[in-house]
Amino acid sequence: MLAVGLLVMMYPILCKVQYETLHRVFAHRQVWIQIGFSVFMNWIVAPLLMVSSSIITHLKEKLMLTW
Repeated sequence: MLAVGLLVMMYPILCKVQYETLHRVFAHRQVWIQIGFSVFMNWIVAPLLMVSSSIITHLKEKLMLTW
């Protein structure tokens, strides 16, 4: 059911993409830098932040610290 809802939400946006011009967009180096930065932030920095916050929370509860 969740997948159907996501498809219904994304369908109008995907219909507006001009797929025939994508090769011109990806020819620019700046686009690849932005994509690389986004992948780095979402797949490396964000998971490390979540793990570190969970470790800190776990240690705080384990040691009964009051910050």
